[in-house]
Amino acid sequence: MDADSRARPGHNQGPPIIAREMIEQAAHGMAALDTDIGAARGRYEYAKEMVKHIKAVHTAVSEASSFAARENEALASSRYRSAIDELRDAAIAFETAKARRETYAMHVDIWRTEKATARAGII
Repeated sequence: MDADSRARPGHNQGPPIIAREMIEQAAHGMAALDTDIGAARGRYEYAKEMVKHIKAVHTAVSEASSFAARENEALASSRYRSAIDELRDAAIAFETAKARRETYAMHVDIWRTEKATARAGII
């Protein structure tokens, strides 16, 4: 009988809150997400810089008489709109990957707490 299935005398130890399979999935998921998070972060940072670049280029080539008018043309351009759409998509991908990793980490933390509590004889 292993430590996971052994009940301490006088304590009611029910089924584990987090199953072993879930912990294995969390460990593999966290490792797999490292690359996804890195790629999503790179895409997000690149998209932020592209928004600035496109605004600057459109502002520079505009023939409007004032800076405000040139800037407004840049902000209204289809290339700028595409760039901010790409920035939004990159931010969603990055934050979603981070949230998935945090969920996996939470499962591992719950499992650790449950095991420590069982070892201490609290449950």
